[in-house]
Amino acid sequence: MKKIIPFFIFLGMPFFVYANPTTNLIAKIGGWIDSLIPLAVSVALLYFIWGIALFIRNAGDSTAREEGKQHMMWGIVGLFVIISVWGLVLFLNATLDIQNESELVPPSVYRGL
Repeated sequence: MKKIIPFFIFLGMPFFVYANPTTNLIAKIGGWIDSLIPLAVSVALLYFIWGIALFIRNAGDSTAREEGKQHMMWGIVGLFVIISVWGLVLFLNATLDIQNESELVPPSVYRGL
């Protein structure tokens, strides 16, 4: 009996000791990802605007206009992918009723889903 009690204490102790730091680490990583989403949208939007500027500035040169069209197209594709993935995560979060400490957006935004 003397050997069993320390064995269970040894097995159960990591769960109590590391439960809170692991949750805090996951919350911090989630917070970093949440702050990167607006940055990624901003970069994609700036890339699209840069394509518009190239397209307008090089109105007479057809090859430079094509480069501007490519920038605009990939900027739109980037915006679409970023916002679609973000929306899918929010939809799954609301559908599965996942509760977490840091939400991506206020609940009032996706309450109507």
